[in-house]
Amino acid sequence: MQQSPSDPLITISAAAERLGINRSTLSRQCKAGQVRAYGQKVRFSEVLADRAANIDLTRSGRREGLTEAEDTARASRRVSPADATPDATGAPREEDQAEGGATEAFVLVDGQAMPLGKARALKETYLARLRQLEFELKSGALVDRAAAEAAFFEEGRAMRDAWIAWPARIAIEAADEVAVDAATGKVDARSLVTVLTNRVHQHLAEMGEPETPFR
Repeated sequence: MQQSPSDPLITISAAAERLGINRSTLSRQCKAGQVRAYGQKVRFSEVLADRAANIDLTRSGRREGLTEAEDTARASRRVSPADATPDATGAPREEDQAEGGATEAFVLVDGQAMPLGKARALKETYLARLRQLEFELKSGALVDRAAAEAAFFEEGRAMRDAWIAWPARIAIEAADEVAVDAATGKVDARSLVTVLTNRVHQHLAEMGEPETPFR
């Protein structure tokens, strides 16, 4: 099975150490099919997700071998960047600090295990971008895409209709202005070009500049 660069295969012992549980506990859960395993290796994000979904035994008032990170994963199987943590201040909490070898808390973000502190920083980044977009929209630097598309469609249709009606509107007057060669009775080509050019310029001036609701 192809390894994911962002979440490589690690040994069961390494995964158990990160979780802060006995290797035998995690190995038993792999053999029971409660946790996905690839021989003697696992992916840490899958260990978090599988144990949060499948381990429902209790021991001494808590789930067997279930760490605080997995309690969090069970409560929210998928954490979006905007909701990675309820603490919007970004201040570290006591349970996020590794003391005396304690395991750092993890949450699932888009299916990947992420330290809680990093998830909190990611949330703040997305909130900052959202505030910037809201400011640019209110200040006029950005426009609503649907409204812009509707405005350009209406303006284009109006220009098309004006040009379709133009030949019939100017044909009679333009014919009177075109010079005719007396000898041959044919229209003088240079005169026709001059008349049409003048009429086009006049039509463009009458149409004026396009109007949009974003000015």
